[in-house]
Amino acid sequence: MLEVEIKQNGQVFQMRFEQGKPTGPLTIVGKTKSRGTKVTFKPDPEIFKETVDFSYDVLSQRLRELAFLNRGLKITILDERSDKNQEFFMKAALFLLLSI
Repeated sequence: MLEVEIKQNGQVFQMRFEQGKPTGPLTIVGKTKSRGTKVTFKPDPEIFKETVDFSYDVLSQRLRELAFLNRGLKITILDERSDKNQEFFMKAALFLLLSI
């Protein structure tokens, strides 16, 4: 299952996928003054046959790297299995930090 929530242009949009296929159209579900995208992912054992047990540490490290490369992007990871969570945010891009 994959759910996407998009906040943009004063509206909140949602869409859900099961086994890689949309369960319905992109719908407007509310209004907002904020913006951003939230993706919720739960692996389907029919698609991920080898494992549905992902490593929090591996994913967390990868998301940290993405935050370093994308200035101003806030990335949050939450593992519902253990309630571990982290937020990554860089005000300056990596190339700016390296040029100092």
